[in-house]
Amino acid sequence: TDFTDPGVTHYSEAAPGRDIVRAGEEFPAGARSAGRGDWIDPGLAGSRASLGLALVRVFRRPRVGLISTGNEVVEADQPAGGAHIRNSNRYALAAACLKAGAEPVYLGRAGDVIEDIAALMTRGLETCDMVCSTGGVSVGDFDLTPAALEAVGAETLVRGVRMTGAIESYDEVRFAASDAILMGVFSAGILLCWAADKFSLLGDL
Repeated sequence: TDFTDPGVTHYSEAAPGRDIVRAGEEFPAGARSAGRGDWIDPGLAGSRASLGLALVRVFRRPRVGLISTGNEVVEADQPAGGAHIRNSNRYALAAACLKAGAEPVYLGRAGDVIEDIAALMTRGLETCDMVCSTGGVSVGDFDLTPAALEAVGAETLVRGVRMTGAIESYDEVRFAASDAILMGVFSAGILLCWAADKFSLLGDL
């Protein structure tokens, strides 16, 4: 094929119907252009627009409240001396939420005080679809997350996930309260799951 100013010269043999896009060729009658749970990426947005579907019903992204606990925890931009550890779980969980399509909401850090932890959980239950707290669910004297969960009226659904590896103990506590989900996770459990590339925040709930 040659393209010149006067016109176009086509040298190959032409056949009836060749290079014609017929109605329904991209989407046959009755075919679904998208389904429940599909991400609306640029391709899907464009293809639906070509079908005259300018608006689409979508779900609001779930809001996941994140709570950090422990007197030893300091924020990432604060100096960490002595027995302090930086709040890396806050950022790891926030990134996991975004990757899963959720909206992370950092509710704050509470020290080893039942009332303070319960206050953050209550605020999370009022504003979020799920609340995930880290720390305070092992068996030490200052592991107060289970008591805080009971203080807000949570019902225990599962307590204890035996993990293979460096830690052979109960690493996770999961509760449900109201219409939201509360989940307390032992910090080391997050690191082990992440290292094993098996970390999933929302997919298994």
